[in-house]
Amino acid sequence: EAARRSRSDAIRQVYKQIEDSREGLDTSNPVVYYADSELGGDPAKGQKLFFERTQLSCVRCHKISDKGGEVGPNLTKIGTERATDYLLESIVAPNAKIPDNFKTVIVQTEDGKIISGVVRADTDEYLELMNAEGKIERVEQDNIIGQKEGLSSMPADLMKSMNARELRDLVAFLKTLDGTVDVGGFVEGHAEE
Repeated sequence: EAARRSRSDAIRQVYKQIEDSREGLDTSNPVVYYADSELGGDPAKGQKLFFERTQLSCVRCHKISDKGGEVGPNLTKIGTERATDYLLESIVAPNAKIPDNFKTVIVQTEDGKIISGVVRADTDEYLELMNAEGKIERVEQDNIIGQKEGLSSMPADLMKSMNARELRDLVAFLKTLDGTVDVGGFVEGHAEE
């Protein structure tokens, strides 16, 4: 960002070379395109994005300590459990690697209903799916006529709701999550006054 705004011709020339080299990048692989978001960033700003940016809805689906939803993985210790490139990929390409216990299933019932959600129970008698709102829906196995794996319940277009600097801040925040991060000042997506 500083190089782009620089008054120095030499710095702007180097910046242009870097930008020109991006033209050859595979834009279908957003991890490569946003790789510079793995470094730097402001964890405090990232925490604010996680809990307050309604367009991202991170806290709606993900839990940190005792704050948040349960549709997506618990992120309380994600900074110690996963590498930075995994965190970045999970945001910019959520369908690339979906944890087994958070894969979405789409079922069709005999009465023509289409139900999708994350499998929470799969028995001989029924299938329980948690939908995007966090509600459990039980479907009797005898009523299912078709079933297939779906996409991640995490939106694939999150980058429409943040810029590259905000992505870097969010990744920086996730990297700090080691089970000891205090999120007490945030309640269900809104900072306490």
